Amino acid sequence: MVEDIIQDVFLKLWSSKEQLTSIENLDAYLVTLSKNQLINLIRRRAKESDILAILGREGQRHEINNATENLTLTETKEKLSATIEKLPHQQKVAFYLSRQANLKHEDIASIMQISKNTVRNHIIQAMRTLKKSLTSLLVSVAIHFFIFLGCTSSPAIFVCL
Repeated sequence: MVEDIIQDVFLKLWSSKEQLTSIENLDAYLVTLSKNQLINLIRRRAKESDILAILGREGQRHEINNATENLTLTETKEKLSATIEKLPHQQKVAFYLSRQANLKHEDIASIMQISKNTVRNHIIQAMRTLKKSLTSLLVSVAIHFFIFLGCTSSPAIFVCL
């Protein structure tokens, strides 16, 4: 720390060498310059400290968010898979061929030996079932999230501590 201050003082002296001839009391000038450099260094370190503390808090928050996202993603995938497995056979096949195999409705109709409209209806029904299932999961995740944050519910709002 002392070496930094001395280096800064000499750098300051060198950069303003033309003005040195006009200084009457060089000792007082060097003391003042050193004092100011010390104050600047302390301020810089305090700012760095504050920034590191903020980054640390943000890092913790980021880790919590990642853990929550991973948990939510895992739960969503599990719920989605379980719901797809519970679909009626025809809906399950139509949905899989449409969304997983990326086939067109015409191709699915040909494979399943049903009309394009029936394929469309099967996919619409499957999507409705999945939407209902995932909506209930979303509500559950939201409630857990607010509880995790320390929020309490009052008649139409959440209050977080």
